[in-house]
Amino acid sequence: PGVYVGPIPVGGLTRDAARKKFNEATDAYLKKGFTFKTAERRAVISPVIIAPEDPDLYYELVSFDTERMIEEAYLSGRKANSPGNLRATISALAFKKIIPLDFSMDKERLLGALEQNFAYLEEPPEEAGWKITFGYGEEPRFSVVEEKPGTIFRYDEALRSLEKNTS
Repeated sequence: PGVYVGPIPVGGLTRDAARKKFNEATDAYLKKGFTFKTAERRAVISPVIIAPEDPDLYYELVSFDTERMIEEAYLSGRKANSPGNLRATISALAFKKIIPLDFSMDKERLLGALEQNFAYLEEPPEEAGWKITFGYGEEPRFSVVEEKPGTIFRYDEALRSLEKNTS
């Protein structure tokens, strides 16, 4: 009792029961997809992308190392002939033993999905500068081209935010 894998309590469960409970929770989380939004657009990105070149091929954008986490949780307070087992069990009861979520993200494909959904809204800013105009038989004319604000997205920050929220 008192052992958690991320936010999911798995204390007192068998490996199979803990795995099932963890998979149900992560499936529910992933089923919602990942929502990204700006003032103009809201996009929900599925955590599984079907490859356009082969419908039988798919890519998981986020995957959990379920077996490693469940095994670590199961062995908490169960190490063979270890005098620390009692201490670990009491500590878990009193303070919770939280196994951090172990997951990986396919950042390259996530970045591609974000760009696919938001790139059309981007408009690069333009710096102020000089413009020289030449006319036939005229002196060159110089004019100032004013700066133009633009819109760009910080995709790396969106990915960091997703990683933090998943943790």
